[in-house]
Amino acid sequence: MSGGADSTAAAVLLQQAGYTVVGCTFLHLPGEEAEYLVPAKTMAQKLGIEHVAADLKADFARDVLGYFTNGYLNGITPFPCAWCNIHFKWPKLFEIAGQNNCPLVATGHYAEIVETEYGKTIARGADADKDQSFFLWGLKSEWLNQVVWPLAGLTRAEVMDIARNAGYTPKIALSNSTGLCFSGHSDYRQTLRDLAPDALSAVQPGKFVTTDGEILGQHAGLPNYTIGQRHGLGIWTNQRWYVIGFNQNKNEVILGQYAQLSQSEFWVKDGNALLPQLLFEATVEIRIRYRGQKATGSVENHGARWRVVLDEPEYAITPGQTAVFYRDNMLVGGGFIAV
Repeated sequence: MSGGADSTAAAVLLQQAGYTVVGCTFLHLPGEEAEYLVPAKTMAQKLGIEHVAADLKADFARDVLGYFTNGYLNGITPFPCAWCNIHFKWPKLFEIAGQNNCPLVATGHYAEIVETEYGKTIARGADADKDQSFFLWGLKSEWLNQVVWPLAGLTRAEVMDIARNAGYTPKIALSNSTGLCFSGHSDYRQTLRDLAPDALSAVQPGKFVTTDGEILGQHAGLPNYTIGQRHGLGIWTNQRWYVIGFNQNKNEVILGQYAQLSQSEFWVKDGNALLPQLLFEATVEIRIRYRGQKATGSVENHGARWRVVLDEPEYAITPGQTAVFYRDNMLVGGGFIAV
């Protein structure tokens, strides 16, 4: 419970449905009590519900911030939101729910839990612009029996009306959340400098090379670059160069032309098959970015890794990011794109 519109509306709808509600706020960043705890407690008091605060700063630093910094230091572009859901947020929610004798966990996500002939899975929320199923692919099937999403069938405008009627005002609560919850920077490099200054100071410069082995210049350290990057390379030639890969063993950033960024297949690791009967048996919708992209193809189960074969090539498929798979608006699985 942040005290924002989504969590407020979710709590109101749960009360109207007859549930006894306990609001829970995670304190996961140093010095954030005034920003997060006060709005949440204010709305809990207005709704007349119990509120608990969980100090999880050490766990978050280890499980999420550590993953974020180590990812860039090891040549991938991490996706902390998906990782957090799997390894921090939901496990902690279930743990705290148990400690407070709550058999169910509810959040203000715009997504829906649906029953199929193969079991429960997650479906897109009614508001296509706010749908958050893309970030939830890592939730285990068995978890869904304990989850309630009251906002599943609502639009953002309807949610705002419910929250305002309950006493929510933007002055006392956080606005609609975007970006990384642990960073106020638009450039991930500044976040890295804040989180891991010692590790970054040890990063060594190396060579920019083409796929043919031609040396084009010197880079400033692998964590400063991501797949598809064109600007900020410091290379001046009569061609446009893009980052298309890394050779960590040689400390090299591999550059190529735009066409070399497209590929028709890739591998996924740490996959979660919510409905394996639908994931591996037919054509699925494939998303590797939250907005502005969707493709079709097939997913082959090779045990610890899945091979994804696209019907048409996709641009800048980036190790560390996620691939999410849908059938008929239902989430059937997802995983992290492998190197």
